Amino acid sequence: MCCGVEGYADWFYSAQWPGHRFVPDSCCDSTQFSDDRGAMTNCGKVEGNEQVFHKSGCSVMFTDWLLQHLAIVGVLALMFVMVEASDNASARHILMRGNSDFRSLLLPQTHMAFSIAREIREGTKLSIRERRTNSTD
Repeated sequence: MCCGVEGYADWFYSAQWPGHRFVPDSCCDSTQFSDDRGAMTNCGKVEGNEQVFHKSGCSVMFTDWLLQHLAIVGVLALMFVMVEASDNASARHILMRGNSDFRSLLLPQTHMAFSIAREIREGTKLSIRERRTNSTD
């Protein structure tokens, strides 16, 4: 395990223990103690007890852990992007093909957005006032 950023001395004279060379009990190497539950209690609060502290800092261990897990997150993110791109391409194909059955399933606001996009493409876009007049008819 590890203790502190660079080593156990990072905890010496901290705000929790001003004026003392203490470390949290989690910095104590459990292999240095008996299996008794209370053997490690306050082991970090005994000055001069450095021989039972973890010697290495946690920065290298944390960086390694983070890099290992970032690879997994990166693979999952890439898979998600590929699925979304595939779904987007399929939806665009269906909408551009003019499938009226599919369009009837869309919410009215979504259908209106696609109608406006088609009108812009065709150069027949109506003003908002004209659109409201036509939708109430």
